Amino acid sequence: MAVGGIIGTLVGVWMVMDKRQPVSQVLKGLSGAKQQKLFNKVKAIIWNLDSMNEEQLTECVMSSETLQQQLVELLEDFFEKELKIPHEKQR
Repeated sequence: MAVGGIIGTLVGVWMVMDKRQPVSQVLKGLSGAKQQKLFNKVKAIIWNLDSMNEEQLTECVMSSETLQQQLVELLEDFFEKELKIPHEKQR
């Protein structure tokens, strides 16, 4: 559940540029297998924060530029490689 909170927090941070869909909309459309794969990748980044509740975890991520960057890069990579949705980098 906490992982969902982190991904939810990032929804406003990154947009799928090709189709102009919010991240939340793309995530809702993922198959169970893709959701599990993304969950496992997120857990690998935040494994040491697992004992926090959703609110604490969201606060921790929002106060850490490093964690935010790691999670955004994970989403970009996942969307590009797993979903074949290109992301146009901001200039």
